[in-house]
Amino acid sequence: AGATWTGPAITISGAALGDAVSATCGVAMPAGCLVWGQVTAADTVTVYASNITTAATSSLNNRSFYATVTKRV
Repeated sequence: AGATWTGPAITISGAALGDAVSATCGVAMPAGCLVWGQVTAADTVTVYASNITTAATSSLNNRSFYATVTKRV
């Protein structure tokens, strides 16, 4: 069980490698889903989701995800 889904890249001006990312979905997620984000390139955040209870992640494709970047100091 378990699968990881990679969402589309989100452009966030000023995001830099090493910055902290908080990611969320605008609607309820399936049971067992965890969502996180990572700065994957300058000005680019990628959102990921993992379902720890099942391999089904295809239902995430049509959802809106949001990310907040906190600059490291």
